Amino acid sequence: MEGALNAEQWRTFINPVDAELKERLLQRLETEDLSKGRIPGVHGLLRLNSDAQMARRIFARILDLHEAIKNAISVRSETNLALARELGDLRRQLEGFLRKLPAQTMVDGILAALSQDFSLLELEVLAELWDWGMDNDADLHEVLTETSREGSKIPHWSRVAAHQ
Repeated sequence: MEGALNAEQWRTFINPVDAELKERLLQRLETEDLSKGRIPGVHGLLRLNSDAQMARRIFARILDLHEAIKNAISVRSETNLALARELGDLRRQLEGFLRKLPAQTMVDGILAALSQDFSLLELEVLAELWDWGMDNDADLHEVLTETSREGSKIPHWSRVAAHQ
């Protein structure tokens, strides 16, 4: 539609939310399945106020949820399977949110969250995250800064071959 504004353009017209509100919204995103209630605007407000620190925190939460899901399904019971489903819904919500962040913000946050040593958990989560691609279909070579492109070449990946 000609004349329509995308989310990035809207950012210039919206005042940033204060730190307290941003924290409350982020906590809700991390802990509540927002699809089960009428809670409009959480995703949009957070996306418009996103930064690499938020992306880092969300990626870390996804890692925690991934591990909690694996632990829950390792002991088969109705309770654990229900817990795994609930945690899976939260993880998918966070993954979807993370994919919709500007590519630069998302990549900078994820790179900052990666541990110095090789982590199979991080690799599993990254593979799942990028298996679906990014919702904004950005060509990372075009949108990332040189610093981020260089940061993605960190020694983490050279350790993968050593662990095989």
